[in-house]
Parts: sequence; C-alpha cells; structure tokens
Amino acid sequence: MVQDLVETFSFNARRIARKLAHFVGVLNREDLNYQADSLREIAAKNRTIYQRLRKELEDLTNHGHYLMTSLQNPDANLMQKFAVQILCKQLDQVCCGSNFLLTHN
Repeated sequence: MVQDLVETFSFNARRIARKLAHFVGVLNREDLNYQADSLREIAAKNRTIYQRLRKELEDLTNHGHYLMTSLQNPDANLMQKFAVQILCKQLDQVCCGSNFLLTHN
C-alpha cells in the first residue's frame, strides 16, 4: 500500500517534469516574427498553459507533503521516506524557481 503511494507520487512527479520541460522548450523555440494580434493570442495561450501546469505542480507538491506525513507510520521504510523527501524538496524548488519565469520575462 505505502509503496504504491510512493510509486504513484514518483510517476506523477516525472510526468509533470516532462510537461514543464516540454512547455519551456516550446517557449524557447517560438518564433517572434508575428503580428501584434498573433503575439497576444500566443501569450494568452501560453499563460493558460502555464497556469494549468502551475496548478498541477502545486497540487502534486501538496500531495507530497501529505504523503510525507503519512509515511510516519511503521509500514514505511527509510528508502520510501527518503525518495518522497527528495521529490518534495525538488518540487518546492521548482515552485519557488518558477516565480523567476514570471518576474524576469
């Protein structure tokens, strides 16, 4: 039971990491030779995608913190706790680091 929760959390963390990496890759590839109206549409689309990804990331981070508290039971082994703790720390860094994208672009 505990192992299933840890594996699901780990899978979801990898999934959101791939989505974020893809999104950043698309942003880095985008051609800026568009008309002003097109740029507004693209910016609106990108904001919507960013907000959705941000919500997924926040939900996953909250789930990780909840999982950490549930791993205090005796069924959880040290490696499970350690894996979730590392992922939570990385998610926290991404959450804080993602504010950089908003303030420096």
